[in-house]
Amino acid sequence: MHRNRVAIIGGSIAGCAFARAAVRAGIRDVTVFERAEGQLQDRGLGIGIQADRYRELAAANYLDEETPCFTVDRRLWLAYDGNPGTGRLVWSQRVNFRFYVWGMLWRGLRDRVPAEVDYRDRTQVTRVEPGEKEVQVEFSDGSADTFDAVIGTDGYRSVVRTTMFPQAFPYFAGYVMFRGALPVTALPPHEPGDDRTWAGDSMVTISVHKGQFLAFRMPGSGGDMVNWAFYTVPDSVKVALKQPTSLPPGTLDEQWLHLLLDRADSQLPSYWRDMVRSTAPSAMAMQPIYDVLAPCYAQGRFALGGDAAALVRPHIAGSTIKALQDASAFAVACAKGLAASSWPNVLAAYGEARRPVGEAQFRQARHMGRAQVYDEIDWATLTAEGAAAWWADQGNDIGSHGGRPMSP
Repeated sequence: MHRNRVAIIGGSIAGCAFARAAVRAGIRDVTVFERAEGQLQDRGLGIGIQADRYRELAAANYLDEETPCFTVDRRLWLAYDGNPGTGRLVWSQRVNFRFYVWGMLWRGLRDRVPAEVDYRDRTQVTRVEPGEKEVQVEFSDGSADTFDAVIGTDGYRSVVRTTMFPQAFPYFAGYVMFRGALPVTALPPHEPGDDRTWAGDSMVTISVHKGQFLAFRMPGSGGDMVNWAFYTVPDSVKVALKQPTSLPPGTLDEQWLHLLLDRADSQLPSYWRDMVRSTAPSAMAMQPIYDVLAPCYAQGRFALGGDAAALVRPHIAGSTIKALQDASAFAVACAKGLAASSWPNVLAAYGEARRPVGEAQFRQARHMGRAQVYDEIDWATLTAEGAAAWWADQGNDIGSHGGRPMSP
């Protein structure tokens, strides 16, 4: 433990949280390597944080009230009844979520990274090489440096995870999620005579054939925004989707745009169809759904956090919470072990604390993906009681949707 130099590979939400955790644990030589340049704060799509989990992380000083958010207390489950408007209300579910713009949430965490952390953007790590007493980190410009420990928070295409476990490769689930954002002022008007409205304190879910549509409101720099997501199974899966990839806003080609609009026209009630069609193509993105679970969170002088450790399907609405909790657990393991132990032991203790949570969320998210995308449910005739029972069957009766509580 001669230097306690720590490298954090990946400077998004998880990376910023781990940097803060490392300094809080007493580590004074922390470097974050982020390959993007000034792009993270511009990510304009939404992200949800369950309110109870927010309070736990705010108490741990990872989140605060200064970052703008939109709170919701209801989730409206709708079905397409063939009539114009918003659709038939099947179930009004009580929820408690805070919705953020991803870039704003990242900016708040980035501002909380201690000044002594060396945060380097525009720095791409190409390789990490483990050694008995240190780890060598190599960069795209040909340079290299050595560290006592390396934390991989570099997402679903993690260089660190690939080095640790080459066989742990993201699995394509067979469906994609289109996403879009538009100003509230651009929402389509309701059909004449339709008295069903969409209030800002609710999020909306519409289950369709082999898919699901969601919408919620979130704050924006120029006014309130609407974020929507549309899960669907492509007619023919492109081979390229089996390799980890995504299409960021503004890059949908004609084929993907045609698929999205065709599904919106044929499967959504008119209000939500018009919402999709009112979204500028420059604000549309496509995310193939992948998942991967590392065999363990730590190995030697390596550790993983966030999506690099356990990439779970978005249905669970808990990935951001898990990443922040990973960082908090890392701080605890460091504070307990640095004075009397070695880095492999410290990181192993962290991994033992967090991997069971990642495994549980991984399994539940897969189950939810099958139930919400592939299982055929007759939502046109489903009752509120039937919807609640279906929801509980996915493991949500234990309150785990939105993330599990932090360990004591």
